[in-house]
Amino acid sequence: MRILVVDDEEMKRLSLGRDLQAWGHDVNTCADGLEAWECIQRSLFDVVIADLKMPGMDGLELLKKIKSG
Repeated sequence: MRILVVDDEEMKRLSLGRDLQAWGHDVNTCADGLEAWECIQRSLFDVVIADLKMPGMDGLELLKKIKSG
């Protein structure tokens, strides 16, 4: 499964990414919503895990943008 982890807190982002990789998933990480949106434009993901409160584009904005295409 391809998973995108989006969180502005580096330790949380990297820790979750490592755990998901250890469970056999293909994981990409991004530090904010804008970076994640750019990543989504280049690749397809099965799951996006996003922090709700981030500078710039927050998690809810990102998920709405993904949903609207």
